[in-house]
Amino acid sequence: MKPSELAVTHHFVQLPSLRMHYVEAGSGPVVVLLHGFPENWWSWRHQIQPLAAAGFRVIVPDLRGYGETDKAGPFDLDTLASDVCHLIESLGVEKQV
Repeated sequence: MKPSELAVTHHFVQLPSLRMHYVEAGSGPVVVLLHGFPENWWSWRHQIQPLAAAGFRVIVPDLRGYGETDKAGPFDLDTLASDVCHLIESLGVEKQV
């Protein structure tokens, strides 16, 4: 599968300490997929469409230092978790149960 064959939209959002790239597909309750290291959003290419087809809004960021997201440190787990929280807040996602 080529990136152009995947039905996602690419976005950038300015967070407090970096510019983050993410892809999005579908609508409904939110599912955030986080890649491992050293990977990027593309690692989830086989899961995005089935989740979107099942009625979910799928958000898949390139984490700090990977893909099209800024490469600025630090790269500790607290900073990465904070980045994801800021992303979710910036998208206006309300608490899901």
